[in-house]
Amino acid sequence: MSDSRVPTQFACKRSLKILDDRSLLKCGVGSGPPEARLTSVLDETKDNVRKFEYDATGKYIVYVTRQDVRILDASTQASIQVIDRKGIVDAAFSPRGTYLATWERPVKAEDGSVPANLLLWETVTGKQLCAFTHKNGNQWAPQWTADEAHFLRMVTGEVHVINPTGSSNKDTISIQSKLRLEGMTEFSLSPGRSPVVAAFIAEKKGAPASVRLFALGSFTQPIAIKTFFKADKVQFMWNRLGTGILVLTQTDVDKTGKSYYGESNLYYLATAGNYDCRVALDKEGPIHDVAWHPESKEFIVVYGYMPAKSTLFDQRANKVHEFGSLPRNTVRFSPQGRILLLAGFGNLAGTVDFWDRQTLKKIATIEASNTSYCEWSPDGRYIMAATLSPRLRVDNGIRLWHYTGTLVWEESMTELYQAGWRPAPAKNWPVRASLSPAPRGITQPKTPTSPAAVGAYRPPGARGLSAPSIFRRSDDDGTSPSTTTNGKPGAPGASDQPMTKTALKNMKKREARRKQQEKEDSVSGSGSGSGKKEGGGPQTRREGSGGRRKGSSPKSSSTPTKVEVAMTTDGGKEGERKKGGGKKQPELETDVSKKLKSVKKKLRQIDDLKDRRSRGETLEATQISKMGTERSLRAEADRLEREATKALEK
Repeated sequence: MSDSRVPTQFACKRSLKILDDRSLLKCGVGSGPPEARLTSVLDETKDNVRKFEYDATGKYIVYVTRQDVRILDASTQASIQVIDRKGIVDAAFSPRGTYLATWERPVKAEDGSVPANLLLWETVTGKQLCAFTHKNGNQWAPQWTADEAHFLRMVTGEVHVINPTGSSNKDTISIQSKLRLEGMTEFSLSPGRSPVVAAFIAEKKGAPASVRLFALGSFTQPIAIKTFFKADKVQFMWNRLGTGILVLTQTDVDKTGKSYYGESNLYYLATAGNYDCRVALDKEGPIHDVAWHPESKEFIVVYGYMPAKSTLFDQRANKVHEFGSLPRNTVRFSPQGRILLLAGFGNLAGTVDFWDRQTLKKIATIEASNTSYCEWSPDGRYIMAATLSPRLRVDNGIRLWHYTGTLVWEESMTELYQAGWRPAPAKNWPVRASLSPAPRGITQPKTPTSPAAVGAYRPPGARGLSAPSIFRRSDDDGTSPSTTTNGKPGAPGASDQPMTKTALKNMKKREARRKQQEKEDSVSGSGSGSGKKEGGGPQTRREGSGGRRKGSSPKSSSTPTKVEVAMTTDGGKEGERKKGGGKKQPELETDVSKKLKSVKKKLRQIDDLKDRRSRGETLEATQISKMGTERSLRAEADRLEREATKALEK
């Protein structure tokens, strides 16, 4: 089927204003790219929507309110069935959408009994098939076989295998078989045509914890057993075919004190019973995320203290490729398995990397900050990044990104509580030989305008003068136009304000004094060191009788002083001491030494940047451009060292 004819769809639960100016939680649907938009609101009643859910085939959508449960056709939004029952909190479909399970909070009756609160219904007819009592709201949903012939649920250390249509009376339950294991706390049913049950038994009285695999209906002998210590709870992660399972074990407390979240380990078991192992992870720290490839032959693990490592393993837990160490904690394969997403959400910055699985090269990097929910579209080309309440009460909304890094749609909302794609078979969008080109994106939202930069502070005496080279930035080539304040070139501020008469007069005085000072410096530097001209008169009018500058010595006009000019080269050698007349002025050696120190400082910074890049850190554009000046800086350093050597020889 051509992928251009298969539309994608998503749904969301958000806060909307109604006629009497009240905000209610409503469920709306939208169409995916290329014409992404919110199209309609499903519920027109004046009641809050508690949750919505698609079935795995994408045929139905159900949403729960305080008064009832409504089942709609996902394509047309036409009503199929309404279950008129109050108090329902959650709902879940069977794999093919034939059945719907609902759960209510348990409430004790007057006689102390707890009525059934887990109910099973037929989707199309709304007929109640059976009912159970399930007090815990976690993992309440029944686990179904792929053909919907049976579903499993745990009851006080036992797993019951139940036929949904085995009893004609809703008050009786048709239990086909039971799995009894002492100390069993969790279980999981595999997908695929040959269902396998995985059961976890916690540590007890020094005995290790274990995971056991059983074929469905044959609970006398396990297929495989894996024992281990340091496991208070586990997470089961099956591949799509049900041929292998990853078991993530966790402890509540890390006895070594290295982690607040406890210790974690990862184990692999083949359902055939012929192979099991511990997945070798070469970095200390927690396991952040694990994802199977859709073809069930490899998986990726994100693990270790930040920056975490991301490694691709084959189905024998052998390393295939390492994606480096970066601040990432989330991994997702596209439904077709061609594109890989590595992201850092939660308390991380929200950076998302897209990788091509075939070439193992990075495609693009985006910034999706404050993301609470992230998932691939069924066509494998877009991701939905949503910011949800109550995790974040601000900046709620949905953003759709193409894997080339293009933002194609964005919608801000006052409060967004749930979002999700409508499921569809991945075969509707077969894998192409080449990646699709980047679509046309939307204009990025404008950021609030910040006040204009005022630049570096300069004292009044330095305003209007060019900055010495030693104080200039390393990336300043001197070609950029100077900023002005009140018309003064070189000072920070606005350039459109006229210069006042007083400011202009002061600027001219400063310029005249500067030129006069330069003239005096040249005269004193060319003299014989006696501090007087050939005529024997005073050197300048300012340094004559009654014309001394404030703070100068009375002997400065007649008695020459020794000026110690020390120039420190790279080897730390002290320069020669030379005699000068009158005032202390910078000599050539001092200028050369300052320039040489500045150049060597830049070279040290470049060496530091090269070291950071070798460790895998991402550098900014200005830092990369600075590294490009290394050759010219080293040539400049060599030239300055030669000049310094010649100056010392003189």
